[in-house]
Amino acid sequence: MTFFSSANVDCRTGNDVVLKITGADSTDAGKYSQREVALLQEVGQVQRCTDQLHVTRMLDHFFLDSSFGTHSCLILEVLGMSLEELTRRTVPNRFPISTCKRIVKEVLLDLDFLHRKCGIVHTYLKLDNLLLRMEDTKGVPLLGDSESPIDLSLVSIGPSSVVITDLGVATEIENAFDSAIQPYGLRAPEVYLGIPYGPPADIWNLGCLVFELVTYCWLFNPEEMSQ
Repeated sequence: MTFFSSANVDCRTGNDVVLKITGADSTDAGKYSQREVALLQEVGQVQRCTDQLHVTRMLDHFFLDSSFGTHSCLILEVLGMSLEELTRRTVPNRFPISTCKRIVKEVLLDLDFLHRKCGIVHTYLKLDNLLLRMEDTKGVPLLGDSESPIDLSLVSIGPSSVVITDLGVATEIENAFDSAIQPYGLRAPEVYLGIPYGPPADIWNLGCLVFELVTYCWLFNPEEMSQ
């Protein structure tokens, strides 16, 4: 099991939260989750000083022992659907260019916060881990299993509405990097060449996603890139 997450209620505050239980520390997923806890703690310290909410908020965390090892348990804020789900549920319609511009602006602000304020490179940006903060988004259904189409004419993307999540494979800028990162179709040239990478790799990653948002097609076919 990589991780399990569910919506729950904080008994102290009465607010909805997400409980994310990860794989055991003996697995790769478990090691990534321990890194995510550490990085989200760093991000949280910056968020409290700047009041900028560009990255998912970890409200608390604890560890749980099982016969498989120690599991990291993250208590996170509740967010809405991902951009991947939003694009999937609006096919065959496409985002208006004005909406694409708003989404791209929000993600650029997210990355600027992550790079300059937190000193972190995400390394695995994709539409699945860009989630909507529902109080800043109008016209999109709340959490649920509905697969009904979404009327794009009713969707309004507000400030701080697109949130970066999943920092499990993120890393700090101050380190030197030359390992393989990113999905094949979104991978930056320096990563393919084995050259140390940094924040520009995330910007390349976003550029590929912008093409996908506008056209609903891949810029580079991941199946061909993996060969």
